[in-house]
Amino acid sequence: MIRKFVPAWKVEIEKFFTLVLFNYAFSNGDAHLKNFALLETESGDYFFSPAYDLINTRIHMDDTDFALNKALFVDDFQSGAFKKTHHRNREDFLEFGRRIGMDERRTERLIAPFLIKQEKVAQLVGRSFLNDATKRAYMLDYNTKRNSLNKV
Repeated sequence: MIRKFVPAWKVEIEKFFTLVLFNYAFSNGDAHLKNFALLETESGDYFFSPAYDLINTRIHMDDTDFALNKALFVDDFQSGAFKKTHHRNREDFLEFGRRIGMDERRTERLIAPFLIKQEKVAQLVGRSFLNDATKRAYMLDYNTKRNSLNKV
């Protein structure tokens, strides 16, 4: 839909890709397709909507690992690492980027920040109002996903 209706689709598709990856990395089991939308400008152009409903659902309930796990690929593509671990990884997201029309170098560049430990995540979680056990669970989820993304 982005490629079809958005004049600047190459820019907007990268926003979509990054948001899907973010929702994976931060265990948002509620990031279903209804949480992604196009908005229309007054002149009739479309653009990708700002992100919303960003939450780590796994720390609050027994939720899925990734809301789009079964909808990321229409043909149920599974990388070799996914078949072993049942977690998406870098190879899955590279394939996802290819399928939505992204340049592989741009896809790699957008994935790169998710592969390394981001100290700001720990700082923000540490300053949150979550209790200590929930903070540990949040960081465990984050580190598990980061490790999974590093597998090929």
